[in-house]
Amino acid sequence: MKKLSMILLALAFCLAGKNTFATHMMGGDFSWQNLGNDSFLVQLVVYRDCNGINLGSATLDFKCKSSGNLINTVTISKPAGIDITPICPNSCNRCQSSSCAFQYGIEKYVFQTIVNLASAGSCCEILSTYSSCCRSNIISTGAANKNFYFDMMINRCTSPAGSGIGFNSEPNL
Repeated sequence: MKKLSMILLALAFCLAGKNTFATHMMGGDFSWQNLGNDSFLVQLVVYRDCNGINLGSATLDFKCKSSGNLINTVTISKPAGIDITPICPNSCNRCQSSSCAFQYGIEKYVFQTIVNLASAGSCCEILSTYSSCCRSNIISTGAANKNFYFDMMINRCTSPAGSGIGFNSEPNL
């Protein structure tokens, strides 16, 4: 029994130095629409590599850009994923089955919430951020296995009809 404990302890020390990554994030975008009275419809779109881990809820921080003061934090439950993998009819992909011969699969998640920023006071520019670990390991631009991060700025002092621009088409797969 003592020998088994020593082996398990040695194994734990060996594994402690290894880096592990939850590679699943492929990309995304933010958009917002001013609903009036300091209320904003915020949309976060995230693309997930189906070979990685499952996606969880999204937490968004809203801070005053000039002071860095936290105004609001919202957590949005994970919506249903949409398989957007471009495959031929009657074919499978990794979103449908981990044993599929086709090695790729991409899911799209659209998180939406209404955020009230009335507590921002006189702060006009609100910075919202989203981050998650880690970017997919199939990314070939040098960002593979690194933290996934992006942000958007809401200017609540512009016209009430203002909105942030989101992408109008799916990414080129």
